[in-house]
Amino acid sequence: MINNFNLQNKKDTSALLEINDLIKKSLFIYKKNLFNILKFSLWGHIFYISGPDLIEIYGRPIVKLIGFNIWSTIIIYLLVFLLILIMYLYLSTYRIATILISKSNSNKIDFNEMLRMAHKRSLPYMFLSLLLIAINLGGFLLFVFPLAILSTWFYFAPYILIDQNTSILQAINISKKYVKSAFFSIFARIWTLPILNALVLFFFRQQHQPIFTVTSWLFQILYNPLILIYSFVLYKNVKQFFENNIEKEKVINSF
Repeated sequence: MINNFNLQNKKDTSALLEINDLIKKSLFIYKKNLFNILKFSLWGHIFYISGPDLIEIYGRPIVKLIGFNIWSTIIIYLLVFLLILIMYLYLSTYRIATILISKSNSNKIDFNEMLRMAHKRSLPYMFLSLLLIAINLGGFLLFVFPLAILSTWFYFAPYILIDQNTSILQAINISKKYVKSAFFSIFARIWTLPILNALVLFFFRQQHQPIFTVTSWLFQILYNPLILIYSFVLYKNVKQFFENNIEKEKVINSF
């Protein structure tokens, strides 16, 4: 009985791919579909980069028309909120398309067909992204430790939503189950590339020169799809690891 208990609670994490193996698999998918991936990334970032300029373009005429008062302030805030929603919906479509490329085994990928498929899931994906931002903000207000836990627990939710075609709440719950199966091993694999991304962007933003701003945009266009692909490859590996452990526990409990 004690041996069965020890076997059941000892999880072998060797089935989880090492970070360098995950990067190799991600780079293979990235290079194989480079042209389409960069198209998705470029179009996805155009609106994101131009967002603040659009607020200024539409905000100034509003202020000129009705003056700088409470009503113009409310209208501008509503405009910002609407722009954020449109931006997230727009970005969601291209992020989903990149995930679908990672999921596809086909060598021939139709750009327009991928976009059509992505559009079908873009609205729930957007709401899930905004919900995760709200959850992580709540974690941040409770200090860094809860933020680290919550953001890691729910990290795979967007990929589950697309891959398993679940509801938003189901995706969140499944992600938490996956991550809790080997929290620290998965934590290290999740945050390696995003932390590297944050450090590079921090360096660019400290330079305060136009050339570094442009370089930062180019870096994001090239690097962000790799993070999405890497995260999807990691998600599939963690999913397999979780399912294998469930099967092992069933076998152990049968004795």
